[in-house]
Amino acid sequence: MADKCILITAVPDRYKEWYSSVEKDFREQGKPATKEQIEDIWTTHIAKNDNSGLMAYIVHPDRGARTAIQFNGSKPKETLVLGTKLNADGTVTVATTDGTYTFKDGSSKSVKTAKGVSVEMPIMQDIITQAEMASISGFNSPFNVMSREANAWASKYLLVGLAEKSGKVIGPLITKAHVAAKKKSNLYRDTVNLIDKGVRDSEFLAKMKVLLKIGGDIDDKVLAKAITIAYNNARRTKEVLDTQLPALDKWINKDVRDVKDRKNLNYIFGRSGFINLFDNKDITAELNNGTTIDKLISMVPHTKKQLEEAQELSEYMSKGKVGTRGLYNSDSKTVQQLATLLVLREDGRFETLNKVRTKNPELYVELLRLTGMVKSLHEVAYKGKRNTVGQGSGKVYQGYDGHGMMDVYEGTHEYKQVDKVQMEEVMELDPRWKIVREPTENNFGLLYRDSLNSNQEGLGLDKDIIRNGVGLDSKYVEAMISQHGTGWLTENNVVSDVDNGYTRYRTVLRDTERENAGYLENIAHTLYRTWVHDAQLVEMQTVQAIIVNEMTASGEGAAKEVEDIIKGNLKVSADKREEVKPFLKLDMEYAEMKKLYPELAKRYTPLKNISNYGDIKEKANYVRKDMEDVLVGYSIGSIFKDDSTFGVTLQRAETVYKQLVQMIKLKMVVANPAKLAMDTVSNTTLLLSLDVGIDEIAKGFPEAVVYAKQMSELESRLVSAKLKLAQAEAVGEDTKKYQREVTIVNKLIERHPFNPAIANGFIQSQGTSMLVKEYDTISGLQKTIDDVVKLVVQDKKGNPNKMHDGLVGLMNLGFDVDDILSSISQMSKVKGTTIGTELEGIADRLAAKKGKDVIKAEEKRLGRALTAEELKEIQKDADTVRYVSEFIAAPSSELVRQGSRVMQMADVMSRWTLYKHEMGKNLKSIGYEYVSDYKAKQDISAGRLDSKEYERINGDAAVKALDTFIDYRLNLPKELQTLSNLGVIMFPSFWIRAQKVIYNLVKYHPVNAGVGLLLTDLLGMSGASIIDANILNKFGEGTLLQAGQDVLQAKTLILGL
Repeated sequence: MADKCILITAVPDRYKEWYSSVEKDFREQGKPATKEQIEDIWTTHIAKNDNSGLMAYIVHPDRGARTAIQFNGSKPKETLVLGTKLNADGTVTVATTDGTYTFKDGSSKSVKTAKGVSVEMPIMQDIITQAEMASISGFNSPFNVMSREANAWASKYLLVGLAEKSGKVIGPLITKAHVAAKKKSNLYRDTVNLIDKGVRDSEFLAKMKVLLKIGGDIDDKVLAKAITIAYNNARRTKEVLDTQLPALDKWINKDVRDVKDRKNLNYIFGRSGFINLFDNKDITAELNNGTTIDKLISMVPHTKKQLEEAQELSEYMSKGKVGTRGLYNSDSKTVQQLATLLVLREDGRFETLNKVRTKNPELYVELLRLTGMVKSLHEVAYKGKRNTVGQGSGKVYQGYDGHGMMDVYEGTHEYKQVDKVQMEEVMELDPRWKIVREPTENNFGLLYRDSLNSNQEGLGLDKDIIRNGVGLDSKYVEAMISQHGTGWLTENNVVSDVDNGYTRYRTVLRDTERENAGYLENIAHTLYRTWVHDAQLVEMQTVQAIIVNEMTASGEGAAKEVEDIIKGNLKVSADKREEVKPFLKLDMEYAEMKKLYPELAKRYTPLKNISNYGDIKEKANYVRKDMEDVLVGYSIGSIFKDDSTFGVTLQRAETVYKQLVQMIKLKMVVANPAKLAMDTVSNTTLLLSLDVGIDEIAKGFPEAVVYAKQMSELESRLVSAKLKLAQAEAVGEDTKKYQREVTIVNKLIERHPFNPAIANGFIQSQGTSMLVKEYDTISGLQKTIDDVVKLVVQDKKGNPNKMHDGLVGLMNLGFDVDDILSSISQMSKVKGTTIGTELEGIADRLAAKKGKDVIKAEEKRLGRALTAEELKEIQKDADTVRYVSEFIAAPSSELVRQGSRVMQMADVMSRWTLYKHEMGKNLKSIGYEYVSDYKAKQDISAGRLDSKEYERINGDAAVKALDTFIDYRLNLPKELQTLSNLGVIMFPSFWIRAQKVIYNLVKYHPVNAGVGLLLTDLLGMSGASIIDANILNKFGEGTLLQAGQDVLQAKTLILGL
């Protein structure tokens, strides 16, 4: 057969000549060949040398290259496909034994020839059928082996070989979508223009490269390590605030019925500085045994001066009043202890303490334990000490209040400092501002309003010590002192502290001002929110160490070295680039950098909006522009300005709209049983497409569920052990028993097979990320919902009204969300899943919100029927606000909470299964059989496994698992997050990151990708494959960019619509 190029139109005649010649040769050799054998020689050779790659699909093992052809509506006949050609205009010419015909736009009907002949020829359908049959055949043989071979072949010949010419086949379709998108979307048009001008200079596109991990100049493993630690800290914080805080709050409300006593508890264990008493064992012992407050005061030897200081400090801690000395804490333990006892002596607080100690001893001990826990952590975070709780920055800080507690308010506030004229102007323009402090002639006033900003945290570099009050501009304060003297500080309730040589000022809210601003007099919130804040300070030291040691370029030649790397990277492809460190520590101003190192200045910006806890500002002062949103985080405010009445109106509408968009998202993602079930199907399909065997999935999924539960119990046990250890240390008890428990649990966690999942940050989900911001009952969406419901169920004084009584009636009748949950759980029973059964159990956990069940529980506890007065009290306290939250699937609702857990587990199971698959496969390639991470580390110690090789394989496996099952921990670029908040782009965290997964899946596993699509299509599961999230689908469906969301409809609020 001649290999010279010939025109496609000449192929039929050339084939006839060749066929006659070959047939004659076989006959003369005494080896007559059949027609099929001769055809096979031709088609095999053509397919092998076919640049288009289409012949590889057309040629079938049984029928060769024969397919149906129909002339001008006549009966179909069989023809032999001799060759194909992709033309420059995107059309395809097919040569057959019956002639040569051209097809365009994917049609099975050819264009008319010069003689007016048109044929029907199902080539495209034939190609699809062949691909599907190839995919299905993978199931009929050992899947783990056959699919890899098929994918390797298809990747090489179908995609790599056809990359250029395939573009010509689908080119018209892409061009059409491209033109339409440019007309429809300003964002798309601007992006295209940016690409035309050069993407390297676009900060937004650089951020997108970071998001998709395609820049090639980031150490993904180090970044993942730092993010995992920061995310796990945030996750554990949320768990404490979601579970332990409300449990304590409920306990207090049940056992301490008097409102004043509950308020006093916040002063006793919070604002009094009770943590200081743990330094005096005699006092704590006497306190626990029962005594008088005067006797306790007498047990603290003191001078007259110390008593005066203690009196001033006690006024500050309890009433927020700054004295002439400007004291807010004291280095003297005597002064601190005296001040605490003086606070306890006022307003019946000591009587409340004794009442709780005698009537509710278990609650009293719990409050002692938690206060001791805060004390122990305070020593580490603020006083540079190292104890069994951990190690802080090693530095002593002075800016904290003497009680060591955080002021907690209902909602997140922003404050404005004003004089008389400014106050009138501001409040007339924007009635959302409320007065905290009236201004006078020489003293400033304070206004506050609920913050319009939503914050996306980075690695936690903004965490700082607790400084209650409102920060003031140093230059302004010093000018006032110069003008009015130091007395001005006392008149304006201003205190100061020095940090790294800089004096910082803050004005503290007095007790009445705190009350006006919505201060939460709740000891459960005070203790737990103080604890989690200080815990994050300590835990962030690990992240800071990674930043300084592994993510920062510093030293004399750092600027030139990094500049040279950046220039070198511009000349090579992404896979050959060197790492460009996320942070720099340079002794030069930014203006100097622009002049001396212009490429460096394009990539880096001064590090802003971070605290200086641990002196991080001294260790890094520049950050990559494209990574700033991920590493440092950002704040998103309103898209409208508040400089006019109309602008304020738009801001208020925007705030409500954004929260309704959030409600829609919760119902679409977390409170959507059918969607939750589909997640499991989609993830299973994706795993199969990645060559993970069915047997591996069948083992990995249930294993992950069991392991996750075990690990959760171990983590809870560890937290409990650490709390007990902290309390023991705070009160001076023997800590050996508790230290032993902490050591044992740590070892159990280290040895647990699931430890890599925790260490690598597998426990996360899009739903969880949404809830972290919106679940909190003192800020976020849940607070807004609670406030609105309270307007309906309470009168102006905050007492239950008739609507409340009506809702209690429904609760007592048993009319609640149980029925709704039972119904919608049936929606989730998708073929082959058990999510519906999981959701059916949610109703059992709603008893705490049902009046009838509360009555039964209380009667069981007391062993008698409740009196009429007691029934009335329970009805008054019935949680109708939470009850309504269940109906609308608010962030605190049971459905959303459990839906988040189910959603999280769907991804955890999948990440775990893929991780184990990759570990087993890659370690086997170096001759090692993977059992568990702990066993591998034992073998490393014994010299049976190379540690560097193991760390490389482990890191690669973790990164692949996180990248494949979307890693939601990385912040979106601020620009995208803004559009997401407005509902213009829905769920970009998922589908933008999914594009890389889809690309890799189709490139390296095309056959299996086809199988996944085929299966989900056969089962009627639209959206059950990740490939459905491809960007061309979104263009075609018109769902890529939207003109916002229609939030004014019933399904936004009512569950089940």
